[in-house]
Amino acid sequence: TSSSHLNKSANSASSHTTSNASNTNDGDFSEVITITNGTTKFQTTASKISLPYLHCGYVFYSEGSFDPATDVEIILLHGAAYTKQDWEDSGILKSLCTLGNRIVDGKERKRRTSVTALDLSVKSTGEELHSAVYALYDHANVLSGKPAVVVSPSASGKAMVELAKYYHEDATQKANGGLLKKMVSALVNVGSPA
Repeated sequence: TSSSHLNKSANSASSHTTSNASNTNDGDFSEVITITNGTTKFQTTASKISLPYLHCGYVFYSEGSFDPATDVEIILLHGAAYTKQDWEDSGILKSLCTLGNRIVDGKERKRRTSVTALDLSVKSTGEELHSAVYALYDHANVLSGKPAVVVSPSASGKAMVELAKYYHEDATQKANGGLLKKMVSALVNVGSPA
């Protein structure tokens, strides 16, 4: 698979998004966090894939421009024995959505945070990950389209490795910074202790 093949796949992505919002506040946080449970679909060269996701926090696509100096957008993948729901059930999703304020130039500034947990199979290819992120931006309007922090536990790292591979194998993508650089601002690999 070449990176030009990945671009064609992402550009042909189609999406239908539905969502059910629910407010959760267990008293640990000062504000109510709305977690949206949605589904989008995208087309790869092999098949049409349905992608369930959870989202909380700011929606940069519709609520305003993304400022990489102060804003953060996080994509949560999962390992083989888990799903997107584990991010919510563990409290991690809600915790990340309340990443709080920062001091900027001596003044407190509210950090705008967007967190999206995906139910993308750990067997997914780099093409499928790229197409999924593109569909969440261009069709579901959940992501900003800017590089995001990607948390990749365990087996979900396979797709990230494939994206990195395209950066090194395709001269055009390497010259343009590669798909990995366009999609990922930081990668957090998570592994459990043995």
